Amino acid sequence: MICPRCKGCGQMDLGVHEGGSVTTVKIRCITCDGDGEIDHHRYQMYRQEVEMWCRCGNPSGEVDYFEDGQDEAIGMHHYKCRDCGKVIQTG
Repeated sequence: MICPRCKGCGQMDLGVHEGGSVTTVKIRCITCDGDGEIDHHRYQMYRQEVEMWCRCGNPSGEVDYFEDGQDEAIGMHHYKCRDCGKVIQTG
């Protein structure tokens, strides 16, 4: 199937945040590894990743911090929104 992240082109945009500005660079797609197509297993992994991110806008502004390995579903350190319980930031 066509990669849903890159729409088959094999590349994606990556926003680099530094010093209050954002620069966008093109990189090889992290979902299909630049192939433009994925199998069912990779599609399921992509869907899980998409679903983990906060979309509520975090109206309270409150978050919970998790250390590396503290939340096995994510693995790395991250912040979760207290409003919806989804990830706001990793790393």
